Amino acid sequence: MNALAPAARTAPMALPPACGDGCSCSSCSDPSNPVAAFEARDREVEIHEMAHLSAAGPDASGAPVYEYKVGPDGKSYKMGGHVNISVREDDSDPAVTVARMMRIQRAALAPATPSSQDQRVAAEASIKLAKALAKLAAKQSSGGRTPAAAGQAHR
Repeated sequence: MNALAPAARTAPMALPPACGDGCSCSSCSDPSNPVAAFEARDREVEIHEMAHLSAAGPDASGAPVYEYKVGPDGKSYKMGGHVNISVREDDSDPAVTVARMMRIQRAALAPATPSSQDQRVAAEASIKLAKALAKLAAKQSSGGRTPAAAGQAHR
């Protein structure tokens, strides 16, 4: 698996072909503001991705990546996006993995409405968290030694 997962993919908004030009949706019903749906989606996507970014902390790899669509006014609007988040485990220290997977879960579920991709990343982090907790418990029960080394010491 890649060390980076697009944890925060917001699905691009599907605007009706006539949206902004006689559309009857609540965002476009004001004829004096034909780009309202585009502006609203742009804000929604930015808030969603920034929630991921702020919760991810050091596990985020750079700024959000956005997908744009040109509105009827010729301007580009954010319609979707994602934040790359490292989901790699620390093989040498399960405590580091525990802390990382907890941050990843919080980051993936940080937006008010997590996407299906967000939920998949949170589930992946949950599985890795459980494995790391089991490794940590085994390490602690063996006095800090690896299970193999602990078995050799008792022979």
